[in-house]
Amino acid sequence: AIRAVRTLVESHTPVRVLANGALDDLKNYKVIVAPALFSFSNPEIEKFIDYVKCGGVLYLSGGSDERLIKEFFDGKIVGKTYGDSRYPRVYKGYDEVQAYVKPLGDYKEIFGEFNDEYPLPITYKLPVISYNRGEAKAVCVLPYTDPDNNEIFASIHSNPPSKIEGTPMILEVNYGKGKVVWSGACIESDERENFKDLFLSIICKHFISKFQIKASKYVECIPFQDGEVFYLNFVDLNFAYDEVEREVEITQIDGYSLYELLSGRKVQEVDGKYKDKFTKYRWYLLKKEGK
Repeated sequence: AIRAVRTLVESHTPVRVLANGALDDLKNYKVIVAPALFSFSNPEIEKFIDYVKCGGVLYLSGGSDERLIKEFFDGKIVGKTYGDSRYPRVYKGYDEVQAYVKPLGDYKEIFGEFNDEYPLPITYKLPVISYNRGEAKAVCVLPYTDPDNNEIFASIHSNPPSKIEGTPMILEVNYGKGKVVWSGACIESDERENFKDLFLSIICKHFISKFQIKASKYVECIPFQDGEVFYLNFVDLNFAYDEVEREVEITQIDGYSLYELLSGRKVQEVDGKYKDKFTKYRWYLLKKEGK
């Protein structure tokens, strides 16, 4: 969850963190990311069901809560890829590929450099799901040799993908007025840029922000909406406190203008975008003209 939030913050996607006791007003959120939910007796989890039923989009990953898997996909997690091998691991922490994920259909466009020939490499065993509802958007591809069997190997450097396809690794299902996306791989937990891009593509596939922001990933933007007015607070997270000038680009909303909050300076629009520079921090006001 922490890494998912970090990725959304770095991409300047508006995000809020919710915890137990704060799940009573979920209808205000376009997408909820609930990664790797362990199964335990927590009645708060069931509020996600009503959220999706009323039109929300829910992202799940990993083994996930058995109640949600049953409710949304009429399924259950039945094991892991390759099961439990009798062969010992080579050594603790060995980072060999355990499985691959290959995109299907429209997901081929959002998987970036990963495709049929070069599927997404995962360095841990993936959950195997049995399901009766939902559409597969990606499937598991097993490596060429059993990664737990150190008596048979393909290469000392890698374990390439085989032609053996396993169970679905990304499922989408329409439920009520909403939708659920389940990813067997916890894509959001990986720090590599191509994994972050894939996670963002999956999330942003299901909502359109009122405006987009482009800036360094070291710049955090905290937006607030007050009626028809937006307050945009930009902070440079450069902890060395160097005098670094940052560039920011905000897409224009029809009928709105961007102002520097303290000085009242109007930021000029160029080709449908507002472009400006600042050092350390800057506050903007995005408001309708004449108000």
